[in-house]
Amino acid sequence: MKLIKFDILLLIIYFIVISFIGKTNALMSSQTEYHSTKQKRTIEPDEYEPDDHLLSSHMLDSVQIHNFHQKADQDWGMFYCNDNLVYTIKVVNSGKNCNAVIDLFTISSQQDSLISIDNTASSENEFLTFTCPKKDIYYIKVSNSDPDIYGIDTAYTLYIENSENTDAYEEDDNIQHARIINISNFESQYHNIHDMGDQDCVKFYGVENKRYTIKAIDAGARLNAILDLLDNAGNLIITRNRNFEGEEERIFFTCEKNGVYFIRVRNADTTIFGDNTNYSLIIFYPEGLTSGHLAGSIQDASTGQYLSNVQLTLNDDVILYEENGFYSKECPPDTYLLSIKDCNYVNYSSQFKLQSLELKYLTIYLEPAPYYQCFKLTDAIIALQILADFKNQVHMDYFMNDPVNLSDAILILSNISDEENQE
Repeated sequence: MKLIKFDILLLIIYFIVISFIGKTNALMSSQTEYHSTKQKRTIEPDEYEPDDHLLSSHMLDSVQIHNFHQKADQDWGMFYCNDNLVYTIKVVNSGKNCNAVIDLFTISSQQDSLISIDNTASSENEFLTFTCPKKDIYYIKVSNSDPDIYGIDTAYTLYIENSENTDAYEEDDNIQHARIINISNFESQYHNIHDMGDQDCVKFYGVENKRYTIKAIDAGARLNAILDLLDNAGNLIITRNRNFEGEEERIFFTCEKNGVYFIRVRNADTTIFGDNTNYSLIIFYPEGLTSGHLAGSIQDASTGQYLSNVQLTLNDDVILYEENGFYSKECPPDTYLLSIKDCNYVNYSSQFKLQSLELKYLTIYLEPAPYYQCFKLTDAIIALQILADFKNQVHMDYFMNDPVNLSDAILILSNISDEENQE
């Protein structure tokens, strides 16, 4: 009888131990699964990397597929915004480990997003809709709500729609509203002919004796593209049209002198627009060098204001940049001298090396120059005439009735002398 009771006791202990082991294994398995979800191994970055900063934003002009390839990964994009148009930024086809957060910025609000949206559920679509209050360049940041989740199953599709179905570069129907295009062997712009008579204009800075190839590629079935090259005054240099719908058009161009040039694309039949009139536009150096990328912004050091009215020179090449002071340029690997000379600011220069496929950010802060730096010889003569009592209303208005003394004239003449010696 005692033996039977002992056997029963052993059996009870056996079941308790087995149950404990099972629960322990289940708990460890759960923790392992949670840990593996939180720490997914790094995967290959998407084709838009590196894009983890506002200054490395890619133009959101077509459907893009991204992923969160490493811890705390962010994806930035940019687009032109026109007054009163309704824009919808969409994140769709998200992986099960992707819980996307969309933030909207301008360059002046880059510390605080204008709008943010997060549905707090993984693999759900995210839509951010807003009405554009004024023409500007807007920036989008997409991140995972939990920055520790990355890698497998974090892919998503990103694109933007607007209420008039225009491409991302409108309004760009004439050279006065031409958008900047990067000279790049691998970066193109996606456009369409969205309404009757629509044409798209872009601009670039051409360097004397350099060769350029311009192509309109991946044309829609209803697009018979005319590709025009114009000089800075809007005069036609070259036009190409092989009169085939859905076919590529190209221009080969050797630049005769430094300056801004324009590319214009239009449909041969101006009454055809809308569906299947899309195309991609690209300009590149045919030598095929693998470029690096220079990007940044220019600000007044005293006010923080973003500047767009100073000339930025890279060796002999002038960099064109946007109204918000942001610049971006593809450059062959080389040693560069970046310089700015403007009478309102102290001269700036910076020398650096750019490697193949390197992405370099350079934020430039310009120190305001003394007031007399913008004066020329004419100003000195007028100041001396005022001092000599040879004055009239024009002279008084010229200095806005501020007191003029001999030191003003000396400073102006000294500054002119310094400039001539530097040249």
